[in-house]
Amino acid sequence: MAEVNKHKYFLIFLACLVLFLYVHFMSLPTQISRDCLTSATQEALPRENEKILTLEIPYPSGVGNNIFALASLIGIARLLGRVPAIPVFPKMDDMIDKKIKPIFPNINRLFKRIPQEKMKDNVRTVKFNAVCCIYNDFWRLTNESASHLHLNGLFFQVHKYFDHIKPLIMQQAVPEKEVLEKAEGILPQNSKNNYIVCAHTRRGDFIGANFAYSETKPSLEIIAKAVNDVSLNRKLTIVAMGADQKWLKNLFNGSTSVGDHEVIISKNSPSVELAFAWTRCDSVVLTAPHSTFGFWMGYLSKGQRVYYYDITQTTDSVYTEKRLNAADYFPESWKSVRYTDGLIHPVDKITKKPKKAKS
Repeated sequence: MAEVNKHKYFLIFLACLVLFLYVHFMSLPTQISRDCLTSATQEALPRENEKILTLEIPYPSGVGNNIFALASLIGIARLLGRVPAIPVFPKMDDMIDKKIKPIFPNINRLFKRIPQEKMKDNVRTVKFNAVCCIYNDFWRLTNESASHLHLNGLFFQVHKYFDHIKPLIMQQAVPEKEVLEKAEGILPQNSKNNYIVCAHTRRGDFIGANFAYSETKPSLEIIAKAVNDVSLNRKLTIVAMGADQKWLKNLFNGSTSVGDHEVIISKNSPSVELAFAWTRCDSVVLTAPHSTFGFWMGYLSKGQRVYYYDITQTTDSVYTEKRLNAADYFPESWKSVRYTDGLIHPVDKITKKPKKAKS
């Protein structure tokens, strides 16, 4: 009898142990998730002894403007020995999720996050970059001792703020799988091995804003310049991009070829077209030189061979009002091209006169 009771008590103990373990392990994933979430949140917040840098990030705005601001923030912060940070609030998160992450999926790893309500706590605000596209000497900020330094300025569209971290930018530019698949779909299978010249165009809002927009004859001539500079035994495909699809079709007279070269007109999202530039564009042609989206097509492009219409020969209001210095906006390695009297004139340096056309 004693043996039976002993066995019964053992079974009761075993049942209780199983029940305890079941309840414990069922709640464990939730606890682990909470711990991980708390840890991640704490890691995203600036530490007490960290000196941080923030700046004005434009929103709502185009993806080109957004990338300029974020790249400049990282670049300036690194040179000042500060940690780049961005505020946490719905519109900012929405911009990053929809516009930035498709091309830079791990972008949040490069920033600390500050709750919006704390953005004004112990902050030292400095007026900086009063106009979009002229370099400001940020070395004067090295003596700023405030734990939180905020740069109050416009757009930060100056390549000199982030050229020193270009390897990091290119390393982070690994588009999401779905975006890459759509980008790969732009080219037919039999064109995958061709040399790709990507032509970016912009009209629409640029016409009304008095920015240098894409015009028919200069656009065709600059594209031809990029094509003629290619000397190789490969077929060549021109991929034209831009929101004005009707104008693009008229640009090529509705044809799918120019001479021996295939022409494809892309109609895709900005993320997909940036991904295409990153993975496929051997040369990039910017027919609307002040387009920030076009800038990032060139900057992220596979081939790093970029041609742009010389903005100093246009009536672009940002340039004529002295809000843009061409040497600060365009990387020196890019090829500036002028179009005058029906002829293309390559420009060695943007401060020099154009070369004479060969007879």
